[in-house]
Amino acid sequence: MLIPHFVEHRPDSPPARPAGTAEKTIIVAGFIFGTKGHQVLLDAMPLLPGVRVAFVGGASAGAGGSGRHDAMFEVARRHGVGDWLEVTGYLPEEEYQRRLAEADLAVCPFYPHKSASGSLSSLIAADCPVLASDIP
Repeated sequence: MLIPHFVEHRPDSPPARPAGTAEKTIIVAGFIFGTKGHQVLLDAMPLLPGVRVAFVGGASAGAGGSGRHDAMFEVARRHGVGDWLEVTGYLPEEEYQRRLAEADLAVCPFYPHKSASGSLSSLIAADCPVLASDIP
């Protein structure tokens, strides 16, 4: 069964990863809010060798977010994985969709009562595998 998400076009498939490349990319997509669970992934990063983490999207609606970005990088540095983290900030739609399509996995560690239907719809439209749970 096909469920339309009203996305006008899908990005082209990402290029194949070169043979022998072990690095994978896990993303959290969309605006950065405290209830979206970015801290969960930051704390898990030391357990994920060979995995890059990217927070793809803006800080939050109407916010610059540089202080929040700095705090995230500080947590990653304390965990010894500062070089594995990327926080893109706002991206134009085409670039945002391309980054979603290139990711190996999207993680959605949302807190209870967090709505992120826009992010989830974008991930589904980009054909990005999604790891989510109803357990906080």
